[in-house]
Amino acid sequence: MHQPPYVDPESGKTIMPWVRLHSIHAYYDMASLLDEFPGIRMTFNFSPCLLSQMDTFEDLFLDYTMKPASELATEDRKFLLSNFFLCNHETMIRPYPRFWELLKKRGKRGVEETNISSFSQGDLLDLQVWFNLAWFGFTAEKKEQGIAELRKKGRGFTEEDKAFVIETQRRIMKEVIPLYRKLQDRGQIEISVSPFNHPILPLVYDTDLARRANSGVSLPARFNHPEDAKTQVEKAVAFGEKVFGKKPVGMWPSEGSVSPEVLMIMADAGIAWAATDEGILFKSIQGKRESLLYTPYFFSSQGRRIAMFFRDRPLSDNIGYNYYKQIPEDAVLSFARHLEAISAGFEKRDPCVAVVLDGENPWEYYPGSGEKFLRLLYRFLSEASVKTHTPSSYMSEVPTEETLSHIATGSWIEGNFNIWIGQEEDNKGWSLLKKTRDFLTSYLESHPDIPPENRQKAWEHIYQAEGSDWFWWYGDQFFTEQAMEFDHLFRSHLKAVYIQLTEDTPQFLYVPVVSNGAVKVPTSVPTSFIKPKLDGEISNYYEWYGAGIYDPENESIDRFRGKGFLSKLLYGFDRENLYLCLDPGKLMDAESLTGLNFHIHIIHKVENKVSIEVPFSYDISSFSLFRSEDGVMFQHVRDLESIAVDKVIEIAIPFSSLELHEGEEMRMVVEVREGDRELERYPRHGYIVFAAPTANFDREMWAV
Repeated sequence: MHQPPYVDPESGKTIMPWVRLHSIHAYYDMASLLDEFPGIRMTFNFSPCLLSQMDTFEDLFLDYTMKPASELATEDRKFLLSNFFLCNHETMIRPYPRFWELLKKRGKRGVEETNISSFSQGDLLDLQVWFNLAWFGFTAEKKEQGIAELRKKGRGFTEEDKAFVIETQRRIMKEVIPLYRKLQDRGQIEISVSPFNHPILPLVYDTDLARRANSGVSLPARFNHPEDAKTQVEKAVAFGEKVFGKKPVGMWPSEGSVSPEVLMIMADAGIAWAATDEGILFKSIQGKRESLLYTPYFFSSQGRRIAMFFRDRPLSDNIGYNYYKQIPEDAVLSFARHLEAISAGFEKRDPCVAVVLDGENPWEYYPGSGEKFLRLLYRFLSEASVKTHTPSSYMSEVPTEETLSHIATGSWIEGNFNIWIGQEEDNKGWSLLKKTRDFLTSYLESHPDIPPENRQKAWEHIYQAEGSDWFWWYGDQFFTEQAMEFDHLFRSHLKAVYIQLTEDTPQFLYVPVVSNGAVKVPTSVPTSFIKPKLDGEISNYYEWYGAGIYDPENESIDRFRGKGFLSKLLYGFDRENLYLCLDPGKLMDAESLTGLNFHIHIIHKVENKVSIEVPFSYDISSFSLFRSEDGVMFQHVRDLESIAVDKVIEIAIPFSSLELHEGEEMRMVVEVREGDRELERYPRHGYIVFAAPTANFDREMWAV
């Protein structure tokens, strides 16, 4: 369980609602449901920076919620329409007809082209209520009759309804930590912690350690502060004891990030066990997966030791990323068979299987917030010949003799730190952190009269800026609609260091780290000339072989979106034509595409727009090409007949019509529109970037 610190140092306001909303959802659900299965032992890991925010209910989103709908100004309306659909569309909006109606009215992409004035006062009040109502998990709906009744009511909410929803949130949020403490005190769960502000501890210790995991990584100027890593661990242990009344002896290092150095810092702080991914084990010791994985190990150094549990990655990731796609009975059966297959390979001892996953985000993808799956899973674990343990209970009952003389440096993601360091934005963030921290230490040395309170607060802002989340969203690996807010928070913590010292904030901290403008998205580029038959179907494997592929599933992690209109986009060319194939796959049926327009924007010196209307009959014989000098006003250029629509949409556009010449770079994006409203955009942000082919393209790509 983890959320980064959301309090904006500049305004003092909590600017994101995720602590509050996860508290009434996953945090409450998982502990409440476990309370019904007293025979199960389980471990919950909390980041202290999350725990430290759980006694604060107010946030910016709550302010916009509580403002009477009759008093909403235009900017207030924009905020609601931009942010009050930030939940999984398929599982948290579509099941509720009124919420889904409001989303369709706004458009699935965003508020940019929405007619804000078309939303009535009643629409906006319903939206204020539904965003907060949808985030309640299954436990609240069962225990709180009023919540179930409001979901059934569906529309026409009153200000009194809204006040009831928020007051119920407030009451539930107060119950969460006492519920976990109760489960801990009766011995059913163990509570472990992450380093306080969820830093990537090896990188805080020394960014040069990233080269152990990836020798080719591009690194910023060295950030090397073992003392900060020590502080993050020690503060976490102390805070965990303060909140739960018992000193934690276990730790999930942020993102499973370990190195020999930071493990010894944990051991020195009284941490008896830590957990990470199986990939770290396999980089540390050679052997067959099954013979290595299913036991804890002791890692020792200079007379200190710590027990290490390595998670079964496929089993853990199936729960986190795959089982929501299956019916719950099949998913639990898959889980059971996985355990049976593991057990079949052991005769002399029982295997110890570590299942470790995100505790808050998966359930947004499961129907009903994962209740049926979790209930069936817990029942299976209660009744099957499986014994559940916490790490501490396992070590106290089962002798552990396996040791590691070496442990690899890395994280649970591909065994390296590439998510948090190495890209331009990541490295710029580390450089800003280093520059600010270096200033703080030198300033304090030369100004011994700085009050202790200001010193402490300045250091706290450094520790918060060391958190992993800011660097997670830098670079192009992942996307969030709140990237600018995360960037603002990171730089605000660094600005606050100067404020605490009553010094002017340097201008470089006012420049966003997040890039603006065109962003290239993950895609496989064209590798050879193609000449597809335009018949509305991919007739055979080789027809589009050599084309570039854009797959929305591979773009970035965006937890808030459901399925879209396209499963993939193919693009390629011969010497004269650009070919495009829009493939809905199994995502949409024919009726769902009725009445939509596909707009394909191809931008170089000017902006070309292809417009394709999709009637139910799919009887399309032509499409239109438009051109704009300023990207706003478009003039009709010509109609083209090189199109076929059946299972897919296939078109050909002459480069001459696009006024594109050899080697010229173009940016492309596909919009799905209904009337004047954009519903989706592919890619979600940025563009597919490629160049018009040269005459020697085939030979050049063959050489590559």
